[in-house]
Amino acid sequence: MDGLLFGTGGVPLSSSPGSTIAGIKRIAELGLGCMEIEFVRGVKMSEDGAREVARTASDKGIKLSVHAPYYINLNAREPATLEASRERLYQACRIGAICGAKSVVVHSAFYLGDPPDEVYDRVKRNFEETIR
Repeated sequence: MDGLLFGTGGVPLSSSPGSTIAGIKRIAELGLGCMEIEFVRGVKMSEDGAREVARTASDKGIKLSVHAPYYINLNAREPATLEASRERLYQACRIGAICGAKSVVVHSAFYLGDPPDEVYDRVKRNFEETIR
C-alpha cells in the first residue's frame, strides 16, 4: 500500500502548458503523489496519448485516477440517454486503464424525483449491466 496520497483534481494551474503530461510533471515537482485526470466534459484523449501519460506517471512515480464525464445518468428513463451514459463511463474506464489509473470517480445519476431506494436499485442494476 502506498499510504495516503495527496494530489490535485486536474492539471495544476501552475503547469505550463496546461496538458496532462505537464500536469504530472508539475505534481512531481510539487512533491505530491497523485493526480486525477478530469474527463468531466468528455474523454478526449487518444490511446497513444494515454500510453504517454502512463509512461510519464510511471517515470515520475505519480499515481493516477480519472473523473468520468458529468453527463452520466444511470437513472435515465430514455434508452438513448442510458446507452450514452454507459458509453461515456466505459470510455473513461478504458482510457483511464491505459493511463494506468487504478480508480474512477463517477457521478452516476440524478434522482429525477424518484425515491432514493429506487434510484439506488436502478443505478446498481445499470452499473452491473455496464460492466458485463
